[in-house]
Amino acid sequence: MAHFAASSCFKLQNLVNFGDSFSDENRLNYIYEHQGLPPAGTILPKNGNTTTSGGYKWPRMVARKTGAKSFNYAVGGATCSNKIVEREFVLTPGKPFPSVLDEQVPAFKADLEFDELYGNRTAENTAYAVLIGGNDLTANGFLTDSNARGTNITSFINCVWNVFDALYETGGPCPAWFNKTAYNMTDYNYKLMEYLTSAKKMLQYGVPFQLIVEKRWPGATFSFFDLHGLLNDLLKAPEEYLDAPANITGHYRHCAIGEFLDCPVEKESRETFFWFDELHVSERVGKSSPSISVVVR
Repeated sequence: MAHFAASSCFKLQNLVNFGDSFSDENRLNYIYEHQGLPPAGTILPKNGNTTTSGGYKWPRMVARKTGAKSFNYAVGGATCSNKIVEREFVLTPGKPFPSVLDEQVPAFKADLEFDELYGNRTAENTAYAVLIGGNDLTANGFLTDSNARGTNITSFINCVWNVFDALYETGGPCPAWFNKTAYNMTDYNYKLMEYLTSAKKMLQYGVPFQLIVEKRWPGATFSFFDLHGLLNDLLKAPEEYLDAPANITGHYRHCAIGEFLDCPVEKESRETFFWFDELHVSERVGKSSPSISVVVR
C-alpha cells in the first residue's frame, strides 16, 4: 500500500465504491430484475447473503465496523470503460455490464443531487474506492484479445486516471485504488501475470507522477492496496484465516454453465473455503482483508 500527497482523509462517514463483483452487493441483481439501472436517488437494500462471496462484501464490513454509510455503485462483470472492453450481460441481452467510467460514476454524480444521500459529504469525511481490472485484463478482455481495436493496457490505465478526474471534479480528494486479483487460468497463466504486473507498476508509478509532476489532482491523497499480494499471502497460510480443514483448491458453490440460480453447494462448512465459486473469494477471505485501514487513512 502506498500513500501519496500530504493531505489525509479522517473521520470516515461516507464510503463510495466503484468496481466489479469483488465489491458489488446488490446492483447487478437489481439490473437483472428490472432490466435497467436504478433511478437516481435509489438506495438499494442491504443484501448480504446473495453476493458472489456468499455473504457480506468488504464495503459493508467497513461500514459496519466504522459506522460510515456505504454507497456502492460496483456492478459484477463491469470493466473500467465499455469503450475499451465491452462485455455483454447474458441476462440483459444487448446491454453491456455498466462500466465504471461510463455508467457508475455518472450514477454517483446524479445521486449527489439528493441531500438525503450525500447531504453531509465533505472532502474530509468521504473516501472513494475503485476496485477494477479483473474483467478488463482477463478472459473476454485483454487476455483473449477482446479489447477494442487500437487499445492496449495503457488505455486501461488512462481510463483509471479519467475515473480519478471525474471523482476529483466532484470534490473527492481521497481515492483508494485496489489492484485486482488474477484468476489462475493455466493455459494463460504467464500472459495474465505479465498483464497484471504491468498494469500494477504503471499505476504505482503513475499516481505519484500524475499527482506531483503533472499536478493533476492538487491536494488529493491516494492509497494503493495490493489485493493480489494479500490473496497470495492468504493462500500461503490459509489455516491462519480459514476454519479447518482449510480448502484453497476447491470451491463451495457449483453452477453449471449458463446457470445462475440453482447451484449446489458442498457439504463442508463455507467457512473452510477460500473460494466461494469458480471466480470469487469467500466472505471469510473478505473478513481477512485489511481494507478498513486503506479507506480510513
